[in-house]
Amino acid sequence: MWLGVGDSVGEGAEHLQAPRLNVYNRAPRFESPSELTPKARVADGERNGRLWAAKEINDQRIDEVIDQDPREFGYGSTIWTAPLLRRYLTDKHQIEVCSKSVISL
Repeated sequence: MWLGVGDSVGEGAEHLQAPRLNVYNRAPRFESPSELTPKARVADGERNGRLWAAKEINDQRIDEVIDQDPREFGYGSTIWTAPLLRRYLTDKHQIEVCSKSVISL
């Protein structure tokens, strides 16, 4: 990598078009030989977790009910709250999300 030939972390970050912190954190990947390009070696790997598409699906499902009275869906509240929306997604759509996800919708 460029660090190995004397470039600074800032210069390496500029070459990779990546934040400097990424260069610091991923520099150990370059200590052993590899056939991959430097850019490929610092790329994020595949991740498990919620897909971005899930946010859009949840947005749509919440948009469908947000203007309705939660009591129409069997809940004992007159307003939707983040915990209640979370419960609704679980009860009606078998989707489990954290409260933070519902608040950010």
